[in-house]
Amino acid sequence: MDPNQPLTLTWPGSIRRSLDGAQRALDELRDVIGPIQRSLEQAISDHPIKAVVLSLATGVFLGWLIKR
Repeated sequence: MDPNQPLTLTWPGSIRRSLDGAQRALDELRDVIGPIQRSLEQAISDHPIKAVVLSLATGVFLGWLIKR
């Protein structure tokens, strides 16, 4: 086998179809998450202090839950 040959060309058809389906699902997920990501980035850039406080409080709360 040529080491430079892509793995998808050597895998059986069922695995290749599964990989193609997973890639399509990932692309659809990126399309859905894109607007959410942009609005979150905008909110963080508009209110950086609140974002830091919120993330710190979330970390403290999760740490407290895990410690219990």
